[in-house]
Amino acid sequence: MKTRIILIVLALGCLLPFISNTTIQAANGGEHEPPLFVVDYPANDSLIYVNSLTVRGVVNDDCILKINGNIVTIKPDKTFSQEVSLSEGNNGIIMEAEDSAGKKQIVTLKTTYVKQPDRQNGNIVVYINWDGFA
Repeated sequence: MKTRIILIVLALGCLLPFISNTTIQAANGGEHEPPLFVVDYPANDSLIYVNSLTVRGVVNDDCILKINGNIVTIKPDKTFSQEVSLSEGNNGIIMEAEDSAGKKQIVTLKTTYVKQPDRQNGNIVVYINWDGFA
């Protein structure tokens, strides 16, 4: 009896490295997890001082990536970049990654476009409201 238990423990110990690196597949053949992506730029809740920016990041899996509804080209090294126009004030950048099994990850980045003040003769004009100051 002790010999069987020892053999089972040894067999599991030898198989454990292979089991831990195995991808678990769902019954329909798709992966359990949706594709993941990491956004390098911009950070969430960023203040932006220009009317457009380039969203940059990387995905971990083959997927279709959309930013604000537009399909983004993913490079062979799994990185992506996409120019996005901003309107003055708060902006939401909606990113959606979908794999071949239909699993999705949707993330909304919040940015605020702050229009820079007009420059006169190369100088910045600053208006100070003195109401309420003693």
